[in-house]
Amino acid sequence: MLRAKGLTKRYGGRFALEGVDLRVEQGETVGLIGPNGSGKSTLVRLLCGEEKPDEGRIFLAGRELSAWSPRERAKQMAVLPQEALPPVPFTVEEVVKMGRHPHMRRPWMGREDWNVVEEVLERTGLAPARHRPVNRLSGGERQRVAIAKAMAQEPRLMILDEPTTYLDVRYQLEVLDAVHRWKKQGVAIFMVLHDLNLAAQYCDRLLLLKEGELVGEGRPSEVIRSDLIREVYGVEVLITPHPDSGVPQVLLKAREERGSSPIVRALAMGKNG
Repeated sequence: MLRAKGLTKRYGGRFALEGVDLRVEQGETVGLIGPNGSGKSTLVRLLCGEEKPDEGRIFLAGRELSAWSPRERAKQMAVLPQEALPPVPFTVEEVVKMGRHPHMRRPWMGREDWNVVEEVLERTGLAPARHRPVNRLSGGERQRVAIAKAMAQEPRLMILDEPTTYLDVRYQLEVLDAVHRWKKQGVAIFMVLHDLNLAAQYCDRLLLLKEGELVGEGRPSEVIRSDLIREVYGVEVLITPHPDSGVPQVLLKAREERGSSPIVRALAMGKNG
């Protein structure tokens, strides 16, 4: 569904990405992980067509990304940025209806459009809140509305940039469960996650970025390894299988075993100096 070959991006002569290859198949969830500044946001902007790579090519459903018109691309791909839905003064139903715009040939919605909106509202559990203003919803509820809007778009590919940011654990799970159900229906999912344990739990494959280069790719068990975490994040961790799913989960070592971090040491030196 989505292919990228040799993606390279520079800003002011500095490499933000260098030679990145990736693929996302239909009915698959691929997670992108890596520390701050590793190039994750840059990669998302390239895949969405927001920016163009300096080198490399991107293919959506077998065609060059640049060959799609914005309207036709929106029928294939939906994007959820980090701030997916600000507290706008529209109702939940009105926002979800916006997802039908790429499919509408007239200024008004047809029966098929209404059927899709109704189905999405029911499937996401938002039907009882359809007339509530979005600016009166919590951050987690707004994220669910944003996902419902994207679902109404009926894309074949979904790109989510840190969909669980600022959410408490309950809403994190609700959002990722909704994405998982979407994947089960054959949608290709590509999402950026900071939480390594959630990434391992919800993704079929993981891509690990470090300073703009892909240093790990494969199943969670192949990427969530103590040596790779140490190399990329600079921390000592323990890896243990989840008691229910068996996927790898990351545990921090006890503070005494980790030793003090560079930040703590620098603060201590400043205090003593």
